[in-house]
Amino acid sequence: EDKGSTVVVVTGESGIGKSTAARAVLGDRTVNRSFDICVWVCLPAKSRVDKYLDQIWKQSDEQTHHGCGRSEFKQVLAKMKSLVVLDGMDSMDELTGVLRELPGGAKGSRIVVTTQLPDEEIKQRRSGVTTVEVKSLEQADCVEFLDKVFSGRCRRVYKENQDKFVDKIYKISGGLPLAVVLLGGLLYFKDHETQWNEVFDLLESYARKRLIKRLLTVSYATMPTILKSCFLYFAAMPPNVPLDLKKLHRLWSAEGIAESESGGGFTENEVLARCLRVLVSRGLVERMEDGTKICIHQSVHGFAKEIAHETGFMESDSKFGIRGASTVRGLSIHNYVDRVIRIDKENCFPKLRTLLGDFAEDSITEVAHAKRGLRKSRLEFLRHSKFLRVVDLHGVKLGTLPDSIGDMIHLRYLGLRSCCLMDLPPSVAKLLNLETLDITDNQVQSIVDEFWKIKKLKHVLAEKLTLPLSAASMDLVTELETLQGVRLSSQWTQENCPIKNMAKIFSLAVVGATAACVRLLAKALEEKRALHHLKIAGDRIPLLRSSRYQPLQYLQLDGKILSDEGAAQSYHTRRPITASRIVLRSSCMSQELLGRFLSQPIVNELELLDNSFTDLKLLLQGDAFKYLKKLKLGNLKELEELVIGESAVPNLMTLEIFGCPKLKKIQGLKNLEQLKNLFFFDMPEIVAQLEAVDKELSGKIKHVRTSAWASTT
Repeated sequence: EDKGSTVVVVTGESGIGKSTAARAVLGDRTVNRSFDICVWVCLPAKSRVDKYLDQIWKQSDEQTHHGCGRSEFKQVLAKMKSLVVLDGMDSMDELTGVLRELPGGAKGSRIVVTTQLPDEEIKQRRSGVTTVEVKSLEQADCVEFLDKVFSGRCRRVYKENQDKFVDKIYKISGGLPLAVVLLGGLLYFKDHETQWNEVFDLLESYARKRLIKRLLTVSYATMPTILKSCFLYFAAMPPNVPLDLKKLHRLWSAEGIAESESGGGFTENEVLARCLRVLVSRGLVERMEDGTKICIHQSVHGFAKEIAHETGFMESDSKFGIRGASTVRGLSIHNYVDRVIRIDKENCFPKLRTLLGDFAEDSITEVAHAKRGLRKSRLEFLRHSKFLRVVDLHGVKLGTLPDSIGDMIHLRYLGLRSCCLMDLPPSVAKLLNLETLDITDNQVQSIVDEFWKIKKLKHVLAEKLTLPLSAASMDLVTELETLQGVRLSSQWTQENCPIKNMAKIFSLAVVGATAACVRLLAKALEEKRALHHLKIAGDRIPLLRSSRYQPLQYLQLDGKILSDEGAAQSYHTRRPITASRIVLRSSCMSQELLGRFLSQPIVNELELLDNSFTDLKLLLQGDAFKYLKKLKLGNLKELEELVIGESAVPNLMTLEIFGCPKLKKIQGLKNLEQLKNLFFFDMPEIVAQLEAVDKELSGKIKHVRTSAWASTT
């Protein structure tokens, strides 16, 4: 009933569970359906205010498909009923700046802030704020929490000795949730009572240390060497911010962390995956977003950063005040104010093996004035760093790389994302140990042909990178696992297509594809058992078929899909290439063509977007959709009717529809036992129709009326 938004500040000591509680509220379906948008923003400390607004804008566009520009967004947000969570805002100046820029929102809007700031300081600086203090668990509540935490091999010991151990665990942890999680991690692999008592005795020997540090000290002291290296690497990452797991694995691999564990029948990826599982089991890091991201708690990060500094593993700095440069082996720089590296070129880093950097990308104002010329950074300070293995910079304004980059012959990982690069020097071909090149969000369109002869190359990530015209230039690239943002050569043939030699290819993303190139690609991929992710973007894409093809995890096709009616009879004996998750854009498919494409009962998630389906009626029937859990229909301008056949989608849990102005009828949703969420945008007639047919559906529907606030733009 409030006018505008209410600010709710959740306070409490580190590890008390503020973020966990806020995430639980945000993930509640009833709460979610009560707001137009539900946004979670967690950025590194000292991030600029416009970065927070950018995150809110992006997430709201994903949820409501409003399509308004960044400059118009604040006007639109002012009319939305929104729930915005600002997680980990521990600077009063940053919090005040963000709240000042955020518009009030429609009636009933909420801004939830999690912070360690004291109530008194918040109320002095910001009036009209509701504060909620989270306190430690009482022992009765702690028992319930312990039952969830103590799993794995230790669960039997806990259950058999619960009466004996509950008091001891509560006395050690004080009811602090993070302490309980870390203690559970210490005991996770202990399946004998004597081992539990040994852990308790070890903790007692560190009784003078503060609680969290005591638990982390024991955890670190009992780690094998390889696990310590994996853990300390998080000191270079920002706390509480989700990190991409695939990228983390590539960095660990380039560092050679798993080399000491080579052999024993395990691959490098298996060893690193096992290390990550152990870190999660110990409560040191947490998986997020369906397991594709990982994050580290602020308190745990502080400990890792301290140990990394003491052991010389990694130096972290945000003010470029690097001391003892001659002995630094790992350097992590975080600058969220601008895009410049301010390290004097006279500084020498002769022992440097790792350089990681995260910088502020351009704001809207900077982009608008880009022609004035922003200051560019140089990497002269690396000229003596001949032992570099990893360089990963994000957001720093480089413009170009020095030709001397080719002298860093030990370099295994070269990441230059959003660095304003137009090209790469030919000397990159001299990096014979390079495993990963990441130049996403740059304008590099070609690399010297000799680069593709690097035998150890595993991952290449770009935007619109042209591959060599001569397939012979890539014959040696047999270790490639990731190839993203590349153009295929029109001069390749079935005999000399180099992708045939990439037996280990796991993820492939192609842009600017022609029909001839795609047919050639499909043939080359027939033997690729390791392939799990495939993206193809082009004007015309033939219906992909294969005789030996394994189902993918993810398939995305952007472009008109051509019928294969005129193909040879032998071609029709092959099965269409399919996946458990399929995204189609601008595919212009008919019901008949879609039926042939989805002839196998494999798909779990299906997205038909941007006129990917052009018939008036979409019919889901037969066995093809029996495993379908999520269906998204967006911007299908001609669709008038959606019909779900009886027992056709028994596992459907989520249906989302937007941008379908002619859709007037949906049949078959009644009695779908697994259906949990229905998201509709500007579809009052459909919502009224469904609620009239089945009253139970009304509790599952979220209807966003974008027309109420989109008129602002």
